[in-house]
Amino acid sequence: MQSYCRHSCRLHLLYPCQCVLGNNTLDVWYKFVATAAIQKIELICSSNFYGVEELMASCTGPSLGCIGSGPGLDDTLNATGLTIGNTYYIRVYDYWNPSPTQTFSICVFNTVTGIADNATPEAAIVISPNPSSGQFSIEGIDGTGEIEIYNTLGEKVYAELVSASSITVDISLQPAGIYFYKIISDDNKVTTGKLIIQ
Repeated sequence: MQSYCRHSCRLHLLYPCQCVLGNNTLDVWYKFVATAAIQKIELICSSNFYGVEELMASCTGPSLGCIGSGPGLDDTLNATGLTIGNTYYIRVYDYWNPSPTQTFSICVFNTVTGIADNATPEAAIVISPNPSSGQFSIEGIDGTGEIEIYNTLGEKVYAELVSASSITVDISLQPAGIYFYKIISDDNKVTTGKLIIQ
């Protein structure tokens, strides 16, 4: 399952959000190319950020969906009916009080269920402890393959070949935050999930 995390396409505000009201002077925009007809867009908010995410077919609309659950609450927008290969835009802003000090992470996943055509459910993988200081024990790996870990900028920060059903990963030199792992087995099964460094 492929994911795109905070690949930015900084654009200027073109029109007000059709979903909710709010101060939209400091919008941040992202773009991604659909790799599946169904994609999950996850917005992870800091405690004082009332994040709103809106999916659009272009920079000028139409709106394909919008969600904002409340201050400090994470949101998941399940986008369906996407055209593979088309570029889509995500508008993110704070509903209540835009401030350059508020933070969030955003990631686009291939499927709403977390299971791609050739993926195993994340539930088959056991990670402990999570969150941690950067050392994770990952168990339940199906066969041999490779594990890759990405930061919220989409940069690969770790990669290792896997030849056992469990592995210990040390990314303690990375800053605190959210990371995404991808395990690719030799028979092309893909499993993804989230790691948190405190």
